[in-house]
Amino acid sequence: MQKYSQFVASQIRSPSAALKHGFFSVTSKRGWNISSLQKPENTLCRGITRVELDKMLASGQISTFTKSTDKDLGQCDYAEQSIQGQGALLSMSNSYLTANMYGANRSFVPSDGAIITVGMPAFYVPISEHVRLCPQLCDDYTKSLMLVPSSPFTDNQAASVPDVVALTIGVDEVAAVVGRHNGVDFGNLLDVNMSVHSILHVFGSGRGMVVDCETCVVENYINPNYAPRALSCEITLTTNPEYLEILAQQMCNNGRIQEGQRLLTPDDAALIMSDEDLRHYLTNPAGPNGPITLTSLPQDMHGHDVVSYLKKQLSTFANSEPDTPSFGPR
Repeated sequence: MQKYSQFVASQIRSPSAALKHGFFSVTSKRGWNISSLQKPENTLCRGITRVELDKMLASGQISTFTKSTDKDLGQCDYAEQSIQGQGALLSMSNSYLTANMYGANRSFVPSDGAIITVGMPAFYVPISEHVRLCPQLCDDYTKSLMLVPSSPFTDNQAASVPDVVALTIGVDEVAAVVGRHNGVDFGNLLDVNMSVHSILHVFGSGRGMVVDCETCVVENYINPNYAPRALSCEITLTTNPEYLEILAQQMCNNGRIQEGQRLLTPDDAALIMSDEDLRHYLTNPAGPNGPITLTSLPQDMHGHDVVSYLKKQLSTFANSEPDTPSFGPR
């Protein structure tokens, strides 16, 4: 049976063929404009170039972490990820309009690319949301802009330093964990045939200086075998106790977590990923009760107690009647 990635690779038109058949015209706008599309619930999206699309379909993986020199997950920074990117994290977004800028419209000339719609990753960091709740997460990066000798913001030009907080919030980024932490590998968790809901083949007008970026969707490949994974875990990048307390309190105030709960850290992610039973939930589709999104743990629970707690709770949830409330947000 042909896999979804193989089917798309065999069917998707080449740029020249699509242009030859009149599939894209900035003036006629054949197809669908990206701004008119509705993203499915509980999914993220990512804009990629045609080269990246072809590579993804050939490998069957959305991303493979291969750079041993890249930072460990615990060394990653919120603002740096948003502005520069880091190898241990893969940028995604809640918005098609944001993804649109990084696919067919990455270059300054008309070209084709794709916007992939992906189910929630096994581990992810809501970069923009966390910074909105705790702007102090950007303090270290902002200070670093004035300390680097080659930085254009040195020589007491503090007033010229960009508003890192506003930039980080504005990109509406959610980053999937694809690197390593404490020797634990988070690679190969984004299999195209399991994780991708759909692939939008798009043609963009390019990042022109006169007209706004436009994207025309010419083909939409929906994955008939897609199903959300059984377990997704939201984690933080910071281990600063002050920042963790601020985040937890803000998320408690808006009902995202309960009182007496703490957020998951990279260390928690490594423990969960290292356990064979828990990894089963991370790499397989959800059952009749649907998927679980883990956003917090009991405040005083750490280390292997976390693993034992999750095994018990997940087993109870999996064996309960459908529509039974889970132990965390779903």
